[in-house]
Formats: sequence, structure tokens, C-alpha cells
Amino acid sequence: YNPAILSVYLQLPSNLDPRILTKAKQVTANAQTMYDKAVALENYLRTNYSYSVTVQPPSTAEPTAWLLFQSKHGAYCNYFTSAMAVMARELGMPARVVVGYTNGTYDSKTQISTVRASDAHAWTQIYFAGYGWINFEPSPGFPSFAHPVPANDKTMPTA
Repeated sequence: YNPAILSVYLQLPSNLDPRILTKAKQVTANAQTMYDKAVALENYLRTNYSYSVTVQPPSTAEPTAWLLFQSKHGAYCNYFTSAMAVMARELGMPARVVVGYTNGTYDSKTQISTVRASDAHAWTQIYFAGYGWINFEPSPGFPSFAHPVPANDKTMPTA
């Protein structure tokens, strides 16, 4: 790994809730490679939580701990992507949150796609040496990304 990537994309707050690391280890306990761990984190968030834009965490709550342990399993993309990035970093995997837009709505009559502010979205990227940044979609209800990494690639590094 490039040391510059590690120094930036493994940073975490010093006062992070220790239950986050415990949960990340629990979720990835059966994963063999770093890629398998990333997929396990992604699947955990996609299948154990629901997407909701009407969340109101306490103003003093740390967002990742709130999502994982107090949210009643509902939040929106910023929470899911941040949680996956934090959990990945806790496991020693370089991770970042990416913000952009979904495809919007396509009008076949005009052949124009309309992208609105409501189409804003966030997802997680994990860095894999030799592959670069790979997209992951931890938000429930959104289509998963196709991954260029073969699931059975034994050359993938372990975390």
C-alpha cells in the first residue's frame, strides 16, 4: 500500500465508540480476504437496516454508533456509507465516503435524464492494492455495484 493512502484513509477519531470495532469484527468473522470483509460489511448494513429520510438522532450522538446501536435500524445513505467506512477503517482497510447522484429519471420521449437534488446519494469506496478504489453500496434499497474483483480471487490481501 502507498503510505499516503494509509495515512489519510485509515484516520479515525480518538474517541470512537469501542463497540464499533467489536461489531465490525463480528460481522466479518468468517471473511477470509479484505474483499470478503468489505462485502460482509456491505451486506450487513443492506440486510439489517432500512432506508429512511426521517431520522432524528440526538444532537450529541456520534453518527456511526447511533446507527449501529440506537437508530432502530433506520437511516439514510450518509449514515450507511459513513458506518461502512468507519467499520472498514477500524479493520485496517483504507476507506472513504463518496457523494454524487443517482441516475435520475429518464424520459424516453425526450431522451433526456433529469437529475434532481433529491437524487443526491453517497456510497463507500475501499482501496485495494493493485485494483484501486472499489465502490460499495451499503444503503438498503439501492442497487449494488458490479465489482471488478472476482469473489474467489485468492490474491486479494487480508486485512
